[in-house]
Amino acid sequence: DQGTTSTRSILFSADLKPLTQAQEEFMQHFPASGWVEHDAADLWRTTLSTARAVLSRTDPAQVAAIGITNQRETTILWDRSTGQPLHNAIVWQDRRTASLCTALKEAGLADNTIIVYSADNGYYLGDRGFQGKWSHYEEALRVPMVVYDPRLPKEKRGKVCDDLVLNADLAPTFLDWAGAKRPDGYE
Repeated sequence: DQGTTSTRSILFSADLKPLTQAQEEFMQHFPASGWVEHDAADLWRTTLSTARAVLSRTDPAQVAAIGITNQRETTILWDRSTGQPLHNAIVWQDRRTASLCTALKEAGLADNTIIVYSADNGYYLGDRGFQGKWSHYEEALRVPMVVYDPRLPKEKRGKVCDDLVLNADLAPTFLDWAGAKRPDGYE
């Protein structure tokens, strides 16, 4: 169980009686007022250590299944190629977007607003020192993107798409979503 302040692993018998457990707390980070973050490495480390502790107290060959619970609304973005987190986890208690959500609700737009989180992948922030001409296959144009669209049916939400996302595609995509005509001079 990946909780808000600790990780717990529990071994249950076939008739669902708890046999043994291990629990380990991890640090909360508060980088600004109302912001709550977790170090993703702490979440992984405590998950691994508590699972190992529980498994050390039994014959692992006797384990029939593993169940996982998590914080559900806590968000972590990982680099697919390295497996490393891109930032601390944004915890479900975090309030940094509360004013935006409130404004959308007050304006009657909460059910018709698509929210897109995207970022520079580091190439043009000086992290890698690249500049100049581009090709549509260049890594510099591939950007991480998370899209929340409340108009989608529930069965279509939570999908992961491996398609290439280019930062050059963002503006025309937003215009399409809005049903707006692209400017004639737009490529």
